[in-house]
Amino acid sequence: DVGGVWCDLVGADGPDGVADGFVFVGEPVQVEVGVHAPMLRPGSARIPSCSTHWPNRRTSGYRVRITVIGTGYLGAVHAVGMAELGHSVIGIDIDPAKIDTLAGGRAPFFEPDLDDLLAKHVDSGALRFSGAFADVACADVHFLCVGTPQRRDGLAADLRHVDAAVGALAPYLDVPCLIAGKS
Repeated sequence: DVGGVWCDLVGADGPDGVADGFVFVGEPVQVEVGVHAPMLRPGSARIPSCSTHWPNRRTSGYRVRITVIGTGYLGAVHAVGMAELGHSVIGIDIDPAKIDTLAGGRAPFFEPDLDDLLAKHVDSGALRFSGAFADVACADVHFLCVGTPQRRDGLAADLRHVDAAVGALAPYLDVPCLIAGKS
């Protein structure tokens, strides 16, 4: 039962260059072409390499692979909270200084006990920070924690940052996942 997507996935190309099936790393499976896996021509679809971004869920004990896009007050606290609950988390931001500060186990703002929890989970590897949207590949859940200030006319939220985050995220959505807005 594949139920959720584990992402420890590799393609197996046959002699004709067509993907003959998929193998879940660490689990022997028999794949019938055209039944369990689609026929893919080389270059027609990208098979994500999850092992470079995420620990193996089966051996690491992490429950869900989560990205938090936007690591301001809301996003950083949420990322730490998800890591504290036992999930593997990558915080994504476009501000290199903020990424460096958070990756060093310090928050760029004050929240009681946050620095201790942040350092604990960064040191354990459960939580990391990046500016590369490619690192979101294979996540199960993506939380959008970017700013939604009021528009100048005051009639609605300004969604430019949400639109930009979704636009940057979309090219890396290679597996089924959930995208949640958190504002």
